[in-house]
Amino acid sequence: MEQIIESKNCKQCSCNFNITDKDLEFYKKISPKFNGEVFDVPTPKCCPKCRNIQRELFVNERNLYK
Repeated sequence: MEQIIESKNCKQCSCNFNITDKDLEFYKKISPKFNGEVFDVPTPKCCPKCRNIQRELFVNERNLYK
């Protein structure tokens, strides 16, 4: 079961969202390592809905390529 670690407000829409222990585990897993030093990935500042909207802005569905 996921445990809520932190509760944040979205910087764009001001809604509440939670950071769970599974999220922190994932961020630790994808953290880059350079010369043996681990650089932590910061927790998100936007809610999942706003992050998804930002991702979809770069999708180009108007042009079809062969």
